[in-house]
Amino acid sequence: MYQACVTVLPMYYSRGNTGYFEIINRSFLDIELNRIGQHGPEHIRIPARSRVDVRTALAENERPHILSYAVANMLTAPETPLTVDIEIALPEPVELELDEALTR
Repeated sequence: MYQACVTVLPMYYSRGNTGYFEIINRSFLDIELNRIGQHGPEHIRIPARSRVDVRTALAENERPHILSYAVANMLTAPETPLTVDIEIALPEPVELELDEALTR
């Protein structure tokens, strides 16, 4: 259910060691994420049928950026929450071609 309902968009902004990305929740259930890894916000709440912006510190030499969470309100067994890894795609570099007149 989680994979069918949740989409993580590529990072849309970064500065220094801080990055911003968006998570979309298409389900009718709020999703509660609790960090189990070393990186990312301690808690992320994604309301039903909405999207949230997430700000996170980025590990300097880690590519791709992966954040590990337990989904508190989705269980795989009694008292065992679903665990997920959120891979944050980096935006593709953009090459700009300068007009020859501008480079003179």
